Amino acid sequence: MTVRQHIYSLQPFHTTHRQAKDGALRFGELRRKIGGISTKVLTERLRMLASMEIVNRHYAPTIPPQVTYSLTERGNELTKALIPLYKLAHRWQKLIALK
Repeated sequence: MTVRQHIYSLQPFHTTHRQAKDGALRFGELRRKIGGISTKVLTERLRMLASMEIVNRHYAPTIPPQVTYSLTERGNELTKALIPLYKLAHRWQKLIALK
């Protein structure tokens, strides 16, 4: 497991990082962009983030139904705070790879 993967695994907010970069996303799009996450784990994370008012879940009653996820104001604030941590993990990973 890389340093970055370890940091992501310690908290569920990697999801917010993807959404901050890409805006509102459907479940499948989000899962593909995150990569390496099961449907069950992503569902649990999105439910938890929605209950914490970090992620909005928008349901459109179309055929087929369309559900998108986006960050709330709180989610955007959290993401801004976490970006330096992600950058640090990425830098450390590069240093480890050089050894």
